[in-house]
Amino acid sequence: MEKLATPQEAVYLRVNEVAALLGIAVSTVWTMAQDGRLPKSIRLGKKITVWCRHEVEAHIRKIDVSAPPPAAILRSPPKPQHPNIVAGQGAYWSEIRAGLRKHPRESDEAFAARKAKLAGAAPAPAAAALAA
Repeated sequence: MEKLATPQEAVYLRVNEVAALLGIAVSTVWTMAQDGRLPKSIRLGKKITVWCRHEVEAHIRKIDVSAPPPAAILRSPPKPQHPNIVAGQGAYWSEIRAGLRKHPRESDEAFAARKAKLAGAAPAPAAAALAA
């Protein structure tokens, strides 16, 4: 009786196994296959696509692992976070309260007056005229 192949000995690899071998996401495997950056896949049915194990392993040996991955397979950069998270916990609003930063909805004159008030100096003439 012939012995069945174990997953380590399998001749064909499914997409999740290729992703695990390459250390990338499944969606990246599909992108790379579509762009021609992976060996040719084999369609066994409507929903079954496989790659030859020896071709994928040869492709891995061919790739220079010390080089950074191409920008096309990198995920998009994360969205910028709110300034108080980037600068430190509460730093953004602390700077606004300390008069170091203008509030997003504050006018330039109001900012100058607030900054002068916090510094203990007399308000600027333009701010004094608005206050009167």
